[in-house]
Amino acid sequence: MSGLTAILASVNQFRFLTIVCALGVLALQSPATVFADEAEAEARVLFQEGEQAYREGDYERALERWTLAYERSGRPAFLYNLAQVYARMDRLVDEREALLRYIEYGEVPDGIRENIDARLRLIEHRLALSRELGADELTEEERAADPRELFREGERHYHGGRYEEALAAWQLAYQLSGRIALLYNLAQAYSRLGMLEEEKVTLEAFLQDSGEEGIAEALRTSAQERLEAIVERLERTRVEIVGSLDGAEVFLNEEYIGKLPLDAPIRVSPTTHRISARAEGYADAVATISVRPGTTSRVELHFEALEIKSERRVKKVPLALFIGGASVAAVGAVVGGLAYGQANGAGIGTEEGDRALRMAKSADVLLDVGAATFVGGLITHFVQKKRGGTAPESANDSIGFAPTRDGLSIGYERRF
Repeated sequence: MSGLTAILASVNQFRFLTIVCALGVLALQSPATVFADEAEAEARVLFQEGEQAYREGDYERALERWTLAYERSGRPAFLYNLAQVYARMDRLVDEREALLRYIEYGEVPDGIRENIDARLRLIEHRLALSRELGADELTEEERAADPRELFREGERHYHGGRYEEALAAWQLAYQLSGRIALLYNLAQAYSRLGMLEEEKVTLEAFLQDSGEEGIAEALRTSAQERLEAIVERLERTRVEIVGSLDGAEVFLNEEYIGKLPLDAPIRVSPTTHRISARAEGYADAVATISVRPGTTSRVELHFEALEIKSERRVKKVPLALFIGGASVAAVGAVVGGLAYGQANGAGIGTEEGDRALRMAKSADVLLDVGAATFVGGLITHFVQKKRGGTAPESANDSIGFAPTRDGLSIGYERRF
């Protein structure tokens, strides 16, 4: 015999060396997706490092880590973390900017927006008191206003019960004139509006600077007594957080405060707060609560165990096996054709004959794998059809392929 006949006759049995067969569709990630995943992974590590530094009181490092995390991922939530660390560092302008940018994205969780609004009001007021919000941030019309007329306008609003209008008039009068006495008027307006924290910082500024303007001692005494009453009332403004899952991490407005059970009620500002707790294997427990000044509110967190379901959509498996098997068989046919062409007229033992023999073996392997895969698709199809498609028990069916001395074996297994 000569040519392909002789070559194929010599291929009786051969051993599998290495066969790597990818069945179905192989989804390759684009470079952009790979880079995005790498950036997310890096941002996650940076966030965890910043969180650890924040808990340890190392705010400079927390700021550095979270800034890098935000630059890597661009996630708006990092802006809220940055605002928290700016608050700890008393960097009011930076905190205000981070909060404003955060709420611009419109992805603020429930219970957080009210807290942010209250914080922004306090920041604006503290900046005004510290004169960091100067006349350069006012409109041309506001800069042209007469502080004395604004004071009288504020008095009319105040006596008429229009405290927000009085507050606005007196704030502008203070920004334009810097008169310390106006701080006492502002504190009165804040008191009527129930804005205790704003009233507190206003009275503190008034008492600190009023000695320079010769303010009456009786007025200073009244301000001091009112300030002490506010401090005592704010100190009693707390939230008691309880839950049935010991060890769960608790967060107040996304800031970590400890693990359950907490030692004591937490001091909070009199506004709306979002409380959440996390534990592995459980869904996050979340609650939103509005706390009134001078009271202790109780929040009980409830945890639900996560049910991990594995739903396998196997209807696409037969199609993938059909396509994969047909593709591998087609490649085998092409290789076989090339082997035939190579072996035509070549003798055994010649270079052309050896090359044709190797190609024929490869074709044989590919055809076996392709056929077995295709048959596997048929078996899977009939099994699914019999079991009703994606019925839960079909998850116990499995089909396996294994190389053998003579080719490829296919096996079907069902677990009961």
